[in-house]
Amino acid sequence: MNPGTSLALVLVMNLLDLVSTLALVAFGVCYEANPVMDLFLGFHPLLFTLVKLALVYSGAWFLHTHQDRWLCRVGCHVALVVYALVLVQHARVISQSLAA
Repeated sequence: MNPGTSLALVLVMNLLDLVSTLALVAFGVCYEANPVMDLFLGFHPLLFTLVKLALVYSGAWFLHTHQDRWLCRVGCHVALVVYALVLVQHARVISQSLAA
């Protein structure tokens, strides 16, 4: 898979992570595991959303503009794997909540 495809999937997964995190936290099913992002979420969900989108999109932009470098190409794929694992965790929490 080329780095551009990985980054496009990361951006889609970021949106899925954002929506599921906000829903799961709102329903009291889980909490934001990242302490820095939890701080923003504690102030306001809109602030959390803006910071999350800004961080991920700026990181994706950086990786995209430097994908001629080996480390950035690897970073694109690592980001994809990390987001896939985060979404698997969200799916696990949702399935446990529905079963309860």
